[in-house]
Amino acid sequence: MPYLPTFFFVSLYEPQETLEGPGLQHPPCLPYQVPSHCFLAYTPFVNMKRSLFLPICLLMASLSWAQDYAPQSVLSQGSWYKIAVPQSGVYRIDASFLQQLGLNPGSIDPRHIRIHGNGGAMLPQANATPRPDDLRENPIFIQGEADGSFDSGDHLLFYGEGAHTWAWSEDAQRFQQRFHTYADTNYYYLTVGDTPGLRIADRPEPGAAAATPTQGRALHFHQTDQYNPIRSGRHWLGESFDLNLSQTFAFAVPDLALGGQIRISARVAAHAEVPTDFTLSAGGQTLGSLPLQATNITNKEARYYFLSTRTFTADASAIGGDDSLRITLTYNKNGSFRAEGWLDWLEVEYDQAYRLAGRGQAFFSVLPQSEPAGEITLQGASNAYTVWDITDVAAPQHIPGTPSGDQLQLRLATDTLRRLIAFRGDFLSPVPMGPVANQDLHGLPLVDYLIISHPDFVTEAERLADFHRSHYQRSVAVVTPEQIYQEFSSGKQDVSAIRDFIRMFYVRSGGLAPSFVLLFGDGTYIYKHISQNFNPEGNFVPTYQSRDSWDPTDSYVSDDFFVMLDENDGYWGEASQIDGDDAYEVNQMDAAIGRLPVATIEEAAGVVDKIIDYATNPEGLGLGQWRNRVVLVADHKEGEGNTHVRQANGYTGLIHAANPCINIEKIYMDNYRMVIGAGQESFPDGRAALLDALDAGSLIVNYTGHGGEQAWSNAYIYKNTDIDRLQNYHRFPAVVTATCEYGRYDDEDLRSGAELMVLRPDAGAIAMFTTVRLVYSSPNETLNQNFYRHAFTFDSLQQRMLTMGEIMMRTKNATFLRGNLTNINSRNFTLLGDPGLILNYPQLRARITRINGQDVAPGRIDTLRSLARVSVEGVVEDELGNPLPGYAGDMDITVFDKPSLFTTRLSNYSFLWQKNRIFNGSASVQDGAFSFEFVVPIDISYEDGDGKISVYFFGEETDGAGCQTNLYVGGTDPDAVLDETGPEVELYMNDIYWQPGGMTGPNPYLYAVVRDENGINTVGSGIGHEITAVLDGDAGNTLILNDYYTALRDSYQEGSVRYQLKDLEEGEHRLRIRVWDVANNASEAETWFVVADDARLALDRILAAPNPFRSGEETRFLVGHNQDGKDLEVHIEIMSPEGRRVKVLSADFRATGNLFSELTWDGLSEQGLPLTSGVYIYRVILREKESGRELSAAERLVLLR
Repeated sequence: MPYLPTFFFVSLYEPQETLEGPGLQHPPCLPYQVPSHCFLAYTPFVNMKRSLFLPICLLMASLSWAQDYAPQSVLSQGSWYKIAVPQSGVYRIDASFLQQLGLNPGSIDPRHIRIHGNGGAMLPQANATPRPDDLRENPIFIQGEADGSFDSGDHLLFYGEGAHTWAWSEDAQRFQQRFHTYADTNYYYLTVGDTPGLRIADRPEPGAAAATPTQGRALHFHQTDQYNPIRSGRHWLGESFDLNLSQTFAFAVPDLALGGQIRISARVAAHAEVPTDFTLSAGGQTLGSLPLQATNITNKEARYYFLSTRTFTADASAIGGDDSLRITLTYNKNGSFRAEGWLDWLEVEYDQAYRLAGRGQAFFSVLPQSEPAGEITLQGASNAYTVWDITDVAAPQHIPGTPSGDQLQLRLATDTLRRLIAFRGDFLSPVPMGPVANQDLHGLPLVDYLIISHPDFVTEAERLADFHRSHYQRSVAVVTPEQIYQEFSSGKQDVSAIRDFIRMFYVRSGGLAPSFVLLFGDGTYIYKHISQNFNPEGNFVPTYQSRDSWDPTDSYVSDDFFVMLDENDGYWGEASQIDGDDAYEVNQMDAAIGRLPVATIEEAAGVVDKIIDYATNPEGLGLGQWRNRVVLVADHKEGEGNTHVRQANGYTGLIHAANPCINIEKIYMDNYRMVIGAGQESFPDGRAALLDALDAGSLIVNYTGHGGEQAWSNAYIYKNTDIDRLQNYHRFPAVVTATCEYGRYDDEDLRSGAELMVLRPDAGAIAMFTTVRLVYSSPNETLNQNFYRHAFTFDSLQQRMLTMGEIMMRTKNATFLRGNLTNINSRNFTLLGDPGLILNYPQLRARITRINGQDVAPGRIDTLRSLARVSVEGVVEDELGNPLPGYAGDMDITVFDKPSLFTTRLSNYSFLWQKNRIFNGSASVQDGAFSFEFVVPIDISYEDGDGKISVYFFGEETDGAGCQTNLYVGGTDPDAVLDETGPEVELYMNDIYWQPGGMTGPNPYLYAVVRDENGINTVGSGIGHEITAVLDGDAGNTLILNDYYTALRDSYQEGSVRYQLKDLEEGEHRLRIRVWDVANNASEAETWFVVADDARLALDRILAAPNPFRSGEETRFLVGHNQDGKDLEVHIEIMSPEGRRVKVLSADFRATGNLFSELTWDGLSEQGLPLTSGVYIYRVILREKESGRELSAAERLVLLR
């Protein structure tokens, strides 16, 4: 952490009971004006409903590095205009250009024109490396400004540096390129101020010239972004050598020093199953080769290509008569037709004579000399040439020269490297970009929450910000990437600029702010417009991509970079072994960060609605037992043993250690039958159980196993197509996927499953803690374990549970420290979701106080015996254990038998699972207290172990949970009453208005009402006494429905079973249900129904009554359908015996049931005229509005006169 400042605390309110340590907040108002060098903080009350605000004034002597940031941006006032410079050089602006910008040259005092910009170089990643802050004013030259009028012949000159630059390398002792990863164009900003702007001044002459260097160094380079074979990372390759195996590149070298040397450096790449190489020649001379290793082209996890870098030397004989150096690269495939090579880049660095050779603009360098001052002579120069010192590109200086014939003698300091540009014309023309709105990110107050949103989504980002302001009382700022670039990277895209903006808050606050950062927009690995196939249209908010773009297991995308804010962080080495990246670095996240990968305003609105709905729980729709449940899902693949099930099951102890009242559902594929068909493994029962669990909802779903962007598991247990069919509205889980690539959000050609889960507005997940690239199971396990060490943590300082972003931050920070493999593996996990959102943990507590009339005590063990009637009493409390005597609501109750031992079918792995239920019921909560009764079934387990009473309660807006685990389950009640009568069972489809033989859709609900004097057996101990249903007599696919039974509120004698059947085939079906009571007496019920597929109507349900009918009477049309609950349109076209359409009847309606009967016909034509007798055809067209699907059918109708 950075050095914390000394604070002066000034209380604005009366002292209150508070917790130790400030948190950040920007209050809505203050009694007086807070000084600009202060920031605001608060100490939260225990109940988090109000906050105590304190201004904290920084003692600047203790926080000297805070002065690095300007108090406000130069863009905050005045009129500003953005101009683009595609390359480095001297640019000219005249009156015509000013008009293109939108300025009136005649109204401008040219003496007040200013140009601001920070040069074109890419920002350094390392936080400790100096960089400019805000926009620097650059000195410029204006011809004709002395008269205060910008006349037609006046013009402005300035030095503009392009995005791709070059710099001296101390290690290599030569100039090297600095190719900009994120931009090809640099920008400057023009304004007209109220006072004179900076002008280029003469550089003071040094002392007597002792050094007389006769040559410097020059650099040309060639690099293009064309290919990223694994679609990952920021390292792009250039020209492909596949069909065209030999390519030539030309460089102008008009000023090679006499006897000078040319150094040609190249980096190439190849993907081939055999060793290959490139041959490099210059001017027809072969200089050498670049060998490349073979790759494993059959293994998708293997390194895709290898790089080779070499430097060759040449002399003047390589230069042609036109002063061009032609370099030819030839790729040798070594007999492999599958091999492909690429050029990464070419550099030509040579000893440069100080010779202009008639050029309008020319760059020169003066290498450091042993003497502090020296003199150089430019050959071919005269008074027509001007020379600027551009060593500091944002502060060029004029170097006066002494002409002597065609020579220009320059005196300058030679103690450090100097870069010069000489020019006499051939000025470059900038590109007008237009006006820039005033902004002031530097002047923003400190805030808790930063939302960085693409401009297209700002309205929705602001709506989300308003939610955080009102719901969590947080201060929030919404900014766009473009606004950040304008103040932090001279207008061009640069991911370090986004990090630097966030870090400004961190530094100013002494490491306390911001707490949360949200990237509001999708991102991609493509930063630039490369081609029609590779363009950054999906790059709404940029991503941080790894340096490595060749190894699928080491290449990654991560948003963590943006919140690594300590002074020694930022470089984030990954041992890619290129460009000085030689070692892994452990950086820590200093704020919680997440991303909402939206690509349209509709997606943005949908996901904001979803977040607000989740947190505010409109009308209590999101309350339910799902909030107290975690679902653990494990894959199985033959030949891999029990790795996945062992890892998944290992999280049980961590979860219960953190919160013993959490109920865990275990869906391990190897606990279900495996089916092999057409060479493909599948787990149909396990898949069905998973889909049911997702529909039922849970607080967290955790998947461990294989996967990809489109599915979980090689057995496809959960596919992207399943997401469209989820029905978990208001019950969204946070989903953890310890699998490969399920959250690969940065590929513009596909939407990953994790994105679809988050973006579906009415189903899916509220957040995805997911993977973006290939990962490994062992480090996944480490990270997943750390997740559960924080997922149920209560923050006593903030008096709340951790947010999803805070959980992720703590999880990853703990995991980053566990070694290199774990370090890189952890970078592949990302949070797709709102980092400031708190999961829907039950807020309050239920405490069981008495069982069977006896007080519950810490050392007391209560016993539940079979056939015993058990009474339970308890109270509800707040988070701190204070009673809530006025609380009223409902309670869901689950009484679990002791954990049962399960053994997987194939890997022979044994695990405990508290699955079997003694009782499922509900009760009332009145005046903060509750009570309920139940009878223990005969079929309790006789293994050793403790049972568990789990309760979940809810009122209008709040909920809570509790449990009692100190229970012994076993033995028989000696006073039990004999019961030999089975339960009463009534079986329906969908609801109690069902009639046997009716129509349903393909996904109807089984609905059974059951009654028994002593209650229903739901234990499910596997001895044949489960609640079961059999469809169409297929006993091999018997449905076990114990978990779907719920007793009526305040009764254990009556309840219902509700279970959705899915994907039934069209036609007639029969359904039988069997139910057992607690004394093991059984009863059955049966019904039958007809499924009509969504694609067409059942013709037997299209009727006209009466038929025949007489003119002057009416016939009523009856339209049977399977679109219950949907908005429909119906059109009935009536055709005459001759085939003419004579009448059309139409209606729009919301279907309530499966029969529509509101349209009638009186036998008259569209014009109201009587029609002749005959057989008419009526055609029914039914349209479902949301999808636009149409169903149609036709029947005959007889009209009599």
